[in-house]
Amino acid sequence: MWKFLKKKLLFCSILVCFLALTTNIFGQTSKATTFVNVSPNRFAPEFYGEVLSLKATLVNLPGASAAGSTWTLYYEVYFLPEGHATEVALKRGGRLGSETSAGDFPKRIFLGKGGFTKKNLKTLANRTAVSDNFKLRSMIPVSLQMENTKLLTVYTMKVYDANLKKTILKNGLFFGGVFVGNKQKREKMYLNFYISASGEVYVSQVEKEDDSTEWKMF
Repeated sequence: MWKFLKKKLLFCSILVCFLALTTNIFGQTSKATTFVNVSPNRFAPEFYGEVLSLKATLVNLPGASAAGSTWTLYYEVYFLPEGHATEVALKRGGRLGSETSAGDFPKRIFLGKGGFTKKNLKTLANRTAVSDNFKLRSMIPVSLQMENTKLLTVYTMKVYDANLKKTILKNGLFFGGVFVGNKQKREKMYLNFYISASGEVYVSQVEKEDDSTEWKMF
């Protein structure tokens, strides 16, 4: 009986941790603190647009104006059927992070990829890149076009800061819903990076369409 209770408590702990994780990384928008009720097992093709794009921004870099600074980014975007991310997280003890790769999600559907290297980083515009459009709706079987599915972005970033004289590496993943805000069709995904004066890296997927260098996590 005690063994059964321990297993049940462990499962509940893992589930609570994962739900806390999803609060931060699933469906994150500029209004991430607003609760949106997501219905499981609900067929929702109205959320699936024809195309999707990704916008990447290096919001801050100490050596942005220094000759020799460079920014390289590679990313891949996948669709995950409803429940698949939770299924994988539970198998991994509730942990999804930099050690997780796209290959850990066997039910993933590839949507697109991109990459670039930028050497002129003086302005925010120079440190911003928008991908070509990825096909979305036509890539997803109709039977999988549910409301509570996820879009997975896997990224690898390399920056050389000529002021810090330091190479900075960062890789990880983000999850997002197929809709944003109060259930509006998603048209764009975001990858934002901020490198502090000491070389610390901060990452978010908050919507960013302005010309501000203010850092926002939510």
